[in-house]
Amino acid sequence: MLVGEHQKHTESSDYHFHNYVTTTNFNNGKMLYADNKTNFPLAQRLADITQQEVLLQIGEDIQIDANNVKKAYRKVFKPHKNKE
Repeated sequence: MLVGEHQKHTESSDYHFHNYVTTTNFNNGKMLYADNKTNFPLAQRLADITQQEVLLQIGEDIQIDANNVKKAYRKVFKPHKNKE
């Protein structure tokens, strides 16, 4: 992730930010693939940073027929307590 800021005098702020997120590592060109090896730690880290539960959902519910629904995978990550 890259973040850039510059001065931009407006009524509500003196600074303006631009964010850029990519799945390509700038140092070695390798891609970050969204598999459980990366999804789970990212979701846990987000829960720890925000100190709120995070729902990771992979896919969506699909109605196959009147009696059959293919459910998305869902997992809730709970924040670890901050050490004080």
